[in-house]
Amino acid sequence: MKKPLSKSEINITFVNSVYTFKLDTRILVIQKQIYIQL
Repeated sequence: MKKPLSKSEINITFVNSVYTFKLDTRILVIQKQIYIQL
């Protein structure tokens, strides 16, 4: 059995997912702006 995640591991995972989500949205916004300029 896998051991349950500790508090800190959960926090790290959460921060990572939020960070990647922000990056994704930023990339999407940039792509949209480029598309509008074309």
